[in-house]
Amino acid sequence: MKRLLKITLGCAILALFIALTSNDQVFAKFSKKELAPDKTYKYDLDGDGTKEKISYSLTFDGYDLKWAGIDINGKSAYSHKLGKKETFYSATVMIYDINPKDEYKEVIIDYDFEFEHNIKAYRYQDKKLTLLFDTGMLLGGEKLVDVQKKGNKVLMYESATCACGNCFYITTNNKIKNKKLKEVKPKDQIYTIPQEIWGDYLITFNLAKDVEVYKDADGTEVIGTLKKGTEIHLTKLKYNNGTVVYALVDVIGGEESVGWIDVEFKSGMDGDSLVTNPAWAG
Repeated sequence: MKRLLKITLGCAILALFIALTSNDQVFAKFSKKELAPDKTYKYDLDGDGTKEKISYSLTFDGYDLKWAGIDINGKSAYSHKLGKKETFYSATVMIYDINPKDEYKEVIIDYDFEFEHNIKAYRYQDKKLTLLFDTGMLLGGEKLVDVQKKGNKVLMYESATCACGNCFYITTNNKIKNKKLKEVKPKDQIYTIPQEIWGDYLITFNLAKDVEVYKDADGTEVIGTLKKGTEIHLTKLKYNNGTVVYALVDVIGGEESVGWIDVEFKSGMDGDSLVTNPAWAG
């Protein structure tokens, strides 16, 4: 994926937090099964009414993963020897029913390396695994969310840098092109910040100064002012040429979706003049 914007210290910390605490919530929309290596499982992968026998194995050199292989019905269906430029510490194979409307259950292999990982999605067709898409390198918290229209549309959680000294995750819409994911950008350049990735944890900020509130994400019509010290929660981000410029906010203990505020980077550390408690400050 190409949408890794600038990564701040706060971004790395939050990515690690998500990776450690939220994976089950991120995958909540899927019917999935995580497989253990060197064990055999039975799943009907192609919808023909017969369950395939699937297993996988990993080979390591010290802490480094060197080879990953998947067997289906006793025959090698996937074998990958990692090259010199591929550094991963492990890999996990999962079975997904990512589109209950079709007959397939997809095979996902997730290669893991510290704060980054790489997801490859396969479909068992004509007695072999066929690559659907390869996400490329992702941050720790970036995950598949949903796959729609028989695999032609892929929703993902991806990293996005915002003011307030925080790195948020946004939901992006992607299409599969040449076995890669290519984002279909919204015309209004507005993205949702998915609260479900955090579960019950709510990221809030206290304003360091009075801030004007706009009706829309264009900064033309002022509808009010949020006072210094007001506790806010961001729900959507408005981009302009790859830069976050406005955020839709809720006021904690008040109305939901009060309006849009200007969060575009002006100078210095992200958000250091907008809020008193950016994430990087602890």
